Amino acid sequence: MKSLKFSQKFVTITLFLMLSVWMSNVIAKTELSGMRIGQTADKTRVVFDLKRMNEYKVSQLNNPSRLVVDFYKTDNKLSFKNKHITDKRLFKIRVSDSARRTRVVLDLHGHSTYKAFTLSKDKAGNQRLVVDLGDFVSNKVVQKHTAQIATVKSPVKPAVKTIAKVAKPVAKTGIKAPVEKSISPLVKMTKAKSQKEITTHLATQNLLNRGSSVFSEPKMLVIAIDAGHGGKDVGAIGHNDVQEKVATLSMAKELNV
Repeated sequence: MKSLKFSQKFVTITLFLMLSVWMSNVIAKTELSGMRIGQTADKTRVVFDLKRMNEYKVSQLNNPSRLVVDFYKTDNKLSFKNKHITDKRLFKIRVSDSARRTRVVLDLHGHSTYKAFTLSKDKAGNQRLVVDLGDFVSNKVVQKHTAQIATVKSPVKPAVKTIAKVAKPVAKTGIKAPVEKSISPLVKMTKAKSQKEITTHLATQNLLNRGSSVFSEPKMLVIAIDAGHGGKDVGAIGHNDVQEKVATLSMAKELNV
């Protein structure tokens, strides 16, 4: 009888302890219930709404640039897994969850500065984690580097003295240097007195009147059509064994018409 009562008490106490542990876990369970995004000219603010704050970690990674927020022992109550954002700093949000943690990845356009902090409970009793995304680090580095370059004075170049070159004496040899002879032009360039006095060939007339308006008249231009290839040079062989010289000659004749 005594052993039976002892067993009943032991079972009752064990069940009470198990129920207490289970209730404490249920009550103390953290939930990621919501997520909000705000945008201004100098920053992008991401707010995580949490039911009871637990341990979290914010990490910044490169290649590609992204910000990883891990909520440990937290249930994911967000209604999406992937969401694209129209923002100059943030363009995508990815959410994944496991038994150990809920991970939110913020995909960034570039490596930007960030600041993470928590806020006290709101009227609904939710705690908030705030992540502010600032300007790109690369832009600041470039501006700083440019400012440093602007303050550096350009070094003064030392004056360089010019030294006159002394001509080397030419060794005397028995060979005489060739003397350049003036060559008379094949066509004597004489100024034409009038258009009537020119009786030469048309080609010579054009040559003599380069300064006149002859070359500006389109009707005096000559267009030569060279078909190319021909004879033993048949060129390439195309479709249906058509030789290139035949095709080009046919096109040249069509243009000539």
